[in-house]
Amino acid sequence: MPDEPTVEPTATPETPTAEPTSEPTSEPTILGAPPEPTSVVNADGTFAENWRESLPEELRDEKCLDNVTDFSNAIKQLVNHKKMVGMDKIVVPTDKSTPAEWDAFYAALGRPATPQDYHVEIPEDMRDILTDDVVAADRKWAHENGVSDKLFQKFYARQIEQMNAMITADEEAERQAVVQARDALRQEFGAAYDQRMTQANRLIAEAIPDREKQLTFLEEFGNNPRFVRFACTIASRLGESEGLVSELTARTPGEAQTKIQELMDTPGYMDYGSDMSPQRRQAITDQIMELRREAAATRRVG
Repeated sequence: MPDEPTVEPTATPETPTAEPTSEPTSEPTILGAPPEPTSVVNADGTFAENWRESLPEELRDEKCLDNVTDFSNAIKQLVNHKKMVGMDKIVVPTDKSTPAEWDAFYAALGRPATPQDYHVEIPEDMRDILTDDVVAADRKWAHENGVSDKLFQKFYARQIEQMNAMITADEEAERQAVVQARDALRQEFGAAYDQRMTQANRLIAEAIPDREKQLTFLEEFGNNPRFVRFACTIASRLGESEGLVSELTARTPGEAQTKIQELMDTPGYMDYGSDMSPQRRQAITDQIMELRREAAATRRVG
């Protein structure tokens, strides 16, 4: 048998194998997927501009957020708020609040229950200025306006301090005025100064025999420079002029009547059988008649 022809297989061209690449294939974009979220906090911790827009709409305009500037500040405020939870809280009244609500608010601030419950101590030397009526009026005003007891005490302590300072300043000014006036009188009277002052003191002593009243008078007028000058001048003139003494020592009608009664009460004067001499009786009668004329003349002048 003849040999069958051999059929050579036809070579199939090799399909080139793709070389692997190092770049990852990109994932297909899915339509409608949300965008990547944007942080409202910057790298330095501060909030980004318009960060409130990320909040729910009902929170964006809250006033308490006005002072929140960064993340740390926000956390601090949150911690402080948590610490306040459970503590006593005071509700601040408004114009529409009732008197009872205002009373509760004032009580929470420390206002006492009644005006009389305000504590205040008035020094003895201030009682003629801060009298009971003055303090009562201040207590009433403080209570009506919700002032706490602590604040009222501080107010009065300050007021007393200021009054003491004013009194001290006034006393020092008065003392200086007296010193200056006496220095001026010393220059004016020279060596006669001490004698003139002695005469002035005697004048006051004779006019006001009662020692207690005399001291009260001197306390009020003795340091008055004008009065010191006046008293010294009058005392000097009285010592120089008998006519002036007579003029300035004229009796009032009441004083004349008192002196008349004293003369009439002279033992034996009204008893003509007594041992009183006619000359002595006549002298008393003359004095009585003179006093009556003096009293009548004083009444006519008045």
